[in-house]
Order: sequence, then structure tokens, then C-alpha cells
Amino acid sequence: MIGITGTKGKSTTSTLLYNVLKSQGKDAFLLGNIGDPIFNNIEKLQKNSIAVLELSSHALQYVKKSPDISILLNIYEEHLDFYKSFEEYSDSKFNIAKFQNDSDIFIYNYDNENSMSEEISDELNESFNNDTNGSFNGGNDGDGDGDKSDDNNQHKFLKEIIEIIINIINKIKIIKVVR
Repeated sequence: MIGITGTKGKSTTSTLLYNVLKSQGKDAFLLGNIGDPIFNNIEKLQKNSIAVLELSSHALQYVKKSPDISILLNIYEEHLDFYKSFEEYSDSKFNIAKFQNDSDIFIYNYDNENSMSEEISDELNESFNNDTNGSFNGGNDGDGDGDKSDDNNQHKFLKEIIEIIINIINKIKIIKVVR
């Protein structure tokens, strides 16, 4: 599951990522604020399916679970008519990564000053300091058999997804500059 949030750009990024995954023959679903409602497709999701979720601050406000891959594009002072403060709005956005475990991945926009909470910054710094070889955990396939080839395939797959996401985000930045 790949969750994408941000004040701006989440629909574009989610759609682009979904289209890239589909063009590569992946069993992908575009769900959430854009695409189909999540619950209309739960029965269609298979073990190898990839759900690309566009998640608003409202959808994230009360969650207790985070996606395997979480992407925070940016945070700007908007939607303050609904939230008591910018901090409350930001906190809802940061829930996208708040409940991740060690094998999950968080991608954020380093260039956006609001995309880094103190709590997340501390967690990331601790994680990077403990990681001596610069790699990330690719996770486990969850079947409990300890099969290294499954772990390697999962790691390779996650690296491919991350490269796609980074390319999409870079293209969006280029498109915004050209406009």
C-alpha cells in the first residue's frame, strides 16, 4: 500500500504513480479521494496488488495505521477553517507515517519547510544513525518461512517503487517550473 498526502499535488502524484504502475503491468488500484472508494475494492486486492491511496488530512486525522510506503509531498497553511490550528492540520498529515514500522518507508519533501515535524525528524535521524550501510529494510513477505529470496524480491520491488515515485516527484517539480 502506498499512501500519498500533501496540501498540493496529491491527486497528480497519485494518478501519475498509478498510471506508471499499470503501464508496467502491475495490479494497481487508485483509491481514496481520487479514483474509487477504498471499501469498494477491498475484495479485489490480492497479495501482489498495489493500492495507491490519495489521502487527505481529513482521511488521516484519526487513523491508527500507516501505509507501507508513505509520501508527504508538502504542507501549507490551508484548511484552517476546519482545523483549530496549523499544528493540528500538520499533525493530521504526519499521521501518514506516524504508525509505520521499521520495514516501512517514508518519503517526504525535504525542500518544504513544513514537511518535517520535530518528532519525525528525530525518528529519521535516529534511523539513519543506526543504519551503518545506508540501506533500508525491504520488509518481509509475512509468510513466516524466513525465505531470503522472498525478502530479496520484496526489497528489489520496494526499491523499484521508490525510484518511480522519486522520478514522478522530480517531474512534477520540473512541470511547475516550466509553467
